[in-house]
Amino acid sequence: MAGQGYLTKAALGKETTWGTGVAVDEVLPFTNESLTKGIERAENEYLDRTVGKSISKTTFRNVAGDIECEAVYDVIAGAIKGVDSLFLGALGAANYDAVGGRSEFSVANSIPTSFTVAFNKVVSVWESLGVKINTLKIAGKVSGGGKVTITASVLASNLLRSGTTNSATSINNLVPTNRPVLVTLDDAIVRMDILGAALTSADQVNISEFEFEFNNNLSDDTYATPDTSTHTDSGGPLEHLRNDWPSAKLKLTFPRYEANTVFTYLDSNNEVQVDIKFSNGSNELNLYLPRLVVTTPEAQVSDSSIMPLTVEFDALVNGSTNTNMTFVSTNPITGLCGIETKNARTTTP
Repeated sequence: MAGQGYLTKAALGKETTWGTGVAVDEVLPFTNESLTKGIERAENEYLDRTVGKSISKTTFRNVAGDIECEAVYDVIAGAIKGVDSLFLGALGAANYDAVGGRSEFSVANSIPTSFTVAFNKVVSVWESLGVKINTLKIAGKVSGGGKVTITASVLASNLLRSGTTNSATSINNLVPTNRPVLVTLDDAIVRMDILGAALTSADQVNISEFEFEFNNNLSDDTYATPDTSTHTDSGGPLEHLRNDWPSAKLKLTFPRYEANTVFTYLDSNNEVQVDIKFSNGSNELNLYLPRLVVTTPEAQVSDSSIMPLTVEFDALVNGSTNTNMTFVSTNPITGLCGIETKNARTTTP
């Protein structure tokens, strides 16, 4: 049977040891993926009167690509289906507020969480091992029904095109009895103001598009001879670790250029706070950026129509600078950003 996209299914499981496959237990609401396995070759280049290279040897491998999902409010009915695990994998730390029933995701000093991600591609099950999230992007716009998407750009230790830990049946059996509800832009309230006081309803702004990106700056594929404990695979990379400061940035598009507020922020070197809160019934997805600086505001004339306004921000480490922005539980947000969810989960991923 041919591999048809609409018949595929993806799921992940949190690994105990980086690169050691585990049984997947959470379905991902993915729409497309581009995980690719590359193989380096050592070419025989000695001169022996042949017209061209005659032989080569495969050596090191690399696995990288994107997994794009629809943003949903996670459900637990049969099998967990959702995206909370991606937030944990990207930011690194999670806390569950049992009183409010919310998961709080914060920027950790390292990224300890890796995943086994398995795709049932009909022809065979493809397993990616040691998957770590390098960049997480959350984006939404009013066009296309206002859908919000989550894209994880990942690095991995290996990709098996005939998985050994997960089978098509085990993946297909992860069938939630209820489908999760989509996160859409009409669920959102966006607030923005300079630092100094807690955001209120008076700080709400109208946007038509947003893009948030968190970058872990993980190390590129690094190879070394094997040892007997942490690196036993001579053809695979060393575990991907943070190789620089993580970074976060935000881009907002206002459908109409009506004021010079963000230009004043830039000219006055004001620090800004933004939160984007989605809610649907009892479900929530909240994005907190307690300390931002404006980098690129634009209100350009492209034709005779109404001019939009686009502004980009870089995030700064908050520490205790902006104590007015917290999780709902009042737990502080000390890093570059915070993500908070309220859904059917009763613990962190």
